[in-house]
Amino acid sequence: MAETHSNTDQLTALAELDRLLTEHRLPYWLFGGWAVDFHVGRVTREHADIDVAVWIDDRIRLAELLSDAGWTHQPEIGEDGYTCYGRRGVRLEVAFLARDAEGRIYTPLDAGRGEWPHESFGNAVAQLNGVQASLVSRESLLVDKSVARPGAETAAKDRADVVALFSNALVGTPDPEIVMLEHRLREAQLSADVAALDVLLAEDLLFAGPDGRLATKSDDLKAHASGAVRFREHVPEELRVRRVGSDVAVTSLRARLTVDVMGARSHGTYRYTRVWAREPGVGWRVVGGQVSPVV
Repeated sequence: MAETHSNTDQLTALAELDRLLTEHRLPYWLFGGWAVDFHVGRVTREHADIDVAVWIDDRIRLAELLSDAGWTHQPEIGEDGYTCYGRRGVRLEVAFLARDAEGRIYTPLDAGRGEWPHESFGNAVAQLNGVQASLVSRESLLVDKSVARPGAETAAKDRADVVALFSNALVGTPDPEIVMLEHRLREAQLSADVAALDVLLAEDLLFAGPDGRLATKSDDLKAHASGAVRFREHVPEELRVRRVGSDVAVTSLRARLTVDVMGARSHGTYRYTRVWAREPGVGWRVVGGQVSPVV
């Protein structure tokens, strides 16, 4: 997508913001749609605002720095855990962070706390069109944007962001068609969407689990429908695609998973190998594969 005038203004503001906060040694992390774009290295869509997170103990110093730089405080009714600023048509939303006794980072709210994905706030830095920014981790964006949110427009943006981040894990020749299939399967696993899984899995599926046992399509659908299997986290780290003719593709996906199986939670890095085949009158489906822990 070509950059809009609004995006150009926001990138300019981001460049100034990074210089300002870096100069005054005030840590910040860019999140939201702009963080996705910095991670994938291109502007993917038009953005409505800039989202950054800072420590709540820095909020007064941040307000002073922004005021000196020409930003106006523009609080919204019902703000809770964040506040807003504006300058020359650019909107900046600031979320506040705190750390609990166990070291977990969260956003303090009037009634409770807002949680962030694990390991959101590290040392990730990237450049986009010559602009540098500190970012939340790519993995945290994938987790956050995989959460179902109300509103068709918001849901569509989240899906597009996940696809962009997923594509960024691709190693080798780009293959948007197969990447989208892997993305749809990941979404179905995370949401236990049995109807979507029914469409994506072949009737005669042969799939070997981590223990080497074969599972059928019926086994997989029953496990998701009953709650025996629940994917809690699915963060793609590397995806490779190999086409075999026009109607078969083999994928190798390394992902960090958190899965509840019969009430027991397991967490680790796994590699999926899947065989996708385009079946007449049906379309692309997984016909076989296996998953193994990466050790």
